[in-house]
Amino acid sequence: MRSAESGYPLAQTALATIYLLGRGGPRNLRAAYKWVKASADQGYVPSLRLIALMLLDGEGTTADLNLAKEYLRQAAELGSADASHTLAGILIYQDKDKNPKEALRLLKFAASNGVFYSLLELATAYNKGSHGLSRDSDLSIFLLSLCDGEEELR
Repeated sequence: MRSAESGYPLAQTALATIYLLGRGGPRNLRAAYKWVKASADQGYVPSLRLIALMLLDGEGTTADLNLAKEYLRQAAELGSADASHTLAGILIYQDKDKNPKEALRLLKFAASNGVFYSLLELATAYNKGSHGLSRDSDLSIFLLSLCDGEEELR
């Protein structure tokens, strides 16, 4: 607790996670949000994605898609493949102002950095010719072959 109060982002994220999951006591989503925000505001990448997820679900705060996208963009710009995947999904499926070009860039980055579901999404998009891509069955099959046995638990 002292480390979190002293401003250490890893400690703040750990404390947020304890509150979020209810470890050692009841869940406290407001406290979780407070601590993850303190860490995210320092640019700590794991917290940037976590706060975005909390904002998407309205956990500990009011749901805010636009603010969630801002935090995910920050994390993606700092190299987070998971944040890139999450943001791509929002841009494809949730955002009223769809941006398939940015979504594809993010999916390709995430897939090339080991995010299984981004690779699968790209394979499906090439198979269907969706998300602004031309239909390419051969590339789709190739990408699916890369998925074989590579699923990660994320």
